Amino acid sequence: MKYQRVKGTQDYGVEKAFLKDAVESLFLKEVRLHGFEYVELPTLEHAQLFKSTVAQSDIGNKEMYEFLDKSQRELCLRPEITANFVRAFVQNKWHAASAENKYAYVGKVFRYERPQKGRYREFTQAGVEFVGKADFFKDLYVITLVLRLLAKLHIKYTLKLNYISNKETRKKYEETLHKYLLEYKDQLSEASQKRLETGNVFRVLDDKEDSQKDFVKNAPKLSDFYSEEDKEYVKNIKRGLDTYNGLEYQFDEQVVRGLDYYDDLVFEVSIKDSKAAQDVIIGGGRYSNLIKDLEGPETSSIGFAMGVDRVVDYLMDQEVYKEHLDKLETAHSENEYYFWAHPEASYKLNFFVWFFNLQLNEHISSSLLFDYDSPNRNKAFEKAKKLNSKAFVTLEEDNSLTVYDFKYGTKKDVDLKEQYHHLDFTSLLDSRHFDNLFDSNLFKPSPKELMCMCSAFRNRFGDSKALLKFAKQFHYSEDDMYFSDQKIKKSKRKSAKS
Repeated sequence: MKYQRVKGTQDYGVEKAFLKDAVESLFLKEVRLHGFEYVELPTLEHAQLFKSTVAQSDIGNKEMYEFLDKSQRELCLRPEITANFVRAFVQNKWHAASAENKYAYVGKVFRYERPQKGRYREFTQAGVEFVGKADFFKDLYVITLVLRLLAKLHIKYTLKLNYISNKETRKKYEETLHKYLLEYKDQLSEASQKRLETGNVFRVLDDKEDSQKDFVKNAPKLSDFYSEEDKEYVKNIKRGLDTYNGLEYQFDEQVVRGLDYYDDLVFEVSIKDSKAAQDVIIGGGRYSNLIKDLEGPETSSIGFAMGVDRVVDYLMDQEVYKEHLDKLETAHSENEYYFWAHPEASYKLNFFVWFFNLQLNEHISSSLLFDYDSPNRNKAFEKAKKLNSKAFVTLEEDNSLTVYDFKYGTKKDVDLKEQYHHLDFTSLLDSRHFDNLFDSNLFKPSPKELMCMCSAFRNRFGDSKALLKFAKQFHYSEDDMYFSDQKIKKSKRKSAKS
């Protein structure tokens, strides 16, 4: 008997397997630079997990590979990874480790779909989940990561976003939408007619066929139902995205994503000018109830998944991909610059926008990490040291910028209020010469400052010899340091007496 591969699966030959490995390696290196930690999850799960989380979607209705095992347990091959991840997150109490939880994964997914190029029954997803209090900074951060990946992969893309609000708002909207679409029921596809019957009317908006019909395009808009809080959230997302020169994106109310648990921001990335039927390579969004629904803490998360096979198929079709292959395999292995903003700083958004632009600037090869959840500078400072960062960059409550250089133990305060106003930071960080910011001559401290810093970083300078060696980098003598030390001690005695 001549055996053939199972329908909807692929055999990866040497060249294609090499490219797939390069894409996955690039993904893991980039997400680690952004502070995400890799986890591995089982492919086999209880079918009820997905029936309870994606019941109204095509995945939950007809695409799962499910079966009874020898003990009559209803199991399945996972059809997606987010619910898979949340189950593990809750069961293993990963949330107890930190208020900020950032995870990444790469793994196989199985769906019983009609196979075609870009759509397989066995495929690989690479994704992240950023768990923590809902915050548009986190949303922008995840989108930044997506754009970094696309730039590294040399893929021209179309980014579409939508804000689908919460369950209560959507329920009101869906009632209006359902009433509207009933008038056109006979003109809808069979799948969309079924959605009307089952109450999954929202999915009609992104149906491949029906979404192109004029009456669907002219349907009532969800944005008309936004609360003031929703409008402010969308405004902040747009403000963040608009500041990056050359970034093209669309807010499209027909982008709803196909999974039941999404709310608030959703987005998808497709290959620009692609003629392929399956051109969406990344999809994601925020979910605020899924963790609680699976008996975890009441918290939110935002994430995305990249279809690795679709990316590989696209790159294989491009004749130029080989010349970029060496770049796919190279990336920094550690965080270099750690950013933190005081929660009360009025220029916090501007500070993030600056960070956002630095992240996307092609001239910057250094890795950058933004800390969202550390409540104070000290905790963020310790995290930065733990990651062996080169420098710690903070926005203080008075909107001044402070840069701590771990390599030299120096500290520099910079007043950037005017620059913040104009969103112009090139005077501080020239993106083409980023490392020059931490040049020892530029940040040469006074002997007194040096002693104070050494006190602050005493765990780095355990004895006087280490201190003197450090001081000599700035051309200070032993006498300079001695007299500075005496002045500090004298000042402390005066303070104690008073």
